[in-house]
Amino acid sequence: MNFISRIKAYLEEKNTKPATAERLSGLSNGTLSKAISTNKNISVDTLEKFLTVYNDINLNWLFYEEGKMLKEVNTIPDNIEDAKNLERKIFELEIRLDECRRKSDDELLKKGKELI
Repeated sequence: MNFISRIKAYLEEKNTKPATAERLSGLSNGTLSKAISTNKNISVDTLEKFLTVYNDINLNWLFYEEGKMLKEVNTIPDNIEDAKNLERKIFELEIRLDECRRKSDDELLKKGKELI
């Protein structure tokens, strides 16, 4: 599969017509449609405009046909779960810190009483 065929496959995956992609990317009418129908590559400028809008495409897949078509994206629930785990660990560390402080204070008081 060549470069322009992968662009076509991506648009099909997204259920997007080339004309719609042209319009959303600010490309001239027919820029992608003609390249796809004639199996010709597109310019760097065209690619840059296309990627500005369609930024979920995996560039390794697009250029080298390696990996998955779409970028791996962290989902919000994963991030929320990570945040909850961090919050829980911070809370546990604060408790341990307080225990250490109390223990240290108790030891200082004990030594102070011994000196008196």
